[in-house]
Amino acid sequence: MITDIIERLNKHIDYSYKDVLKPVAYPVLTKSSILPASLDGEIYNDAVPDSKKKSIAFWEDWGTRAVSVHVRDSTYVSNVRLIVWVNMEFVDLSRGQCISEMIKSIPKFIPGERGIYIKNTEIFPSTTNIFSRYSFREGKQYMTAPYYAFSLAYDIKFKTQVC
Repeated sequence: MITDIIERLNKHIDYSYKDVLKPVAYPVLTKSSILPASLDGEIYNDAVPDSKKKSIAFWEDWGTRAVSVHVRDSTYVSNVRLIVWVNMEFVDLSRGQCISEMIKSIPKFIPGERGIYIKNTEIFPSTTNIFSRYSFREGKQYMTAPYYAFSLAYDIKFKTQVC
């Protein structure tokens, strides 16, 4: 369910340094790997840091919990993180402005849809720990200047109905 919500959410996210924006990723992002559980078997080559890109952003699923369960509907909260890598050579913003612009670009709800609410809960500044779940190709350093990375944590609250 959260993968579907993220895909719909991505259609409404727009920011000045947008280059690659992906749905929920899994802990393998290498030059030629296929993401496990990818519905379409897509190869995420464009989600690997590259000096020719302005930015790469993708979502991580950190789990879903039930908030209330009823006979007709249930409410859940998913914890997700948006991982953002930026090539500052292509961006006319400061690091703080990049974070601020990204936060502003993510709506608090998905327009035209009911029962889905999005709340920013935490900001993680640039550290290599942001990418600790991933295996990037070796030989290039994409975590030092002029590159920058940050992560934004969100709670996405949604309802499901039993027919």
